[in-house]
Order: sequence, then C-alpha cells, then structure tokens
Amino acid sequence: MNDEDTGIIIETVSLGNSLKVTAIDPATGREASIVADPRTPEILRERLAVRKLRYVQAKLKAARKAKTPNLKTPEEDNLY
Repeated sequence: MNDEDTGIIIETVSLGNSLKVTAIDPATGREASIVADPRTPEILRERLAVRKLRYVQAKLKAARKAKTPNLKTPEEDNLY
C-alpha cells in the first residue's frame, strides 16, 4: 500500500498473532516499524507507523543539525 498524500510506502506482514506494519520513505529508504494487534483498524496501524517514521526522521535531522556526538546517523555508524 502507498500513502498517496506523502508517497510513503506501507507494508503489513502477519507475525503469528500480531501484525508488523512498516512505513518506508522511498526518497531516503528510511523505515520505521510497529507491531500491532490484528483487531486494530488498518488506518490506525498505518497512521502510527507513519508517525513513528516522521519521529525518526525528525530525530535524525535534529541530530545532524546539533551534531550530537552520541547520536550517530546510520551513515556515520556505517549501517549503509
């Protein structure tokens, strides 16, 4: 599924008695995941995953701006 307003890709995978919902920013490749109860409405699961992605992006942006030494970006930590 694609969040048409933002271009964010939403992926949902069943993991036993729960669902893993991942929001992916195609421009940066950055992603954030949540685990939710399958009875939770789909729109709420997706919104929460997108909110978490936005939180992660804002945190990394703030870290770059402040150049916080103890909070490395994935590029600095050689994750990519």
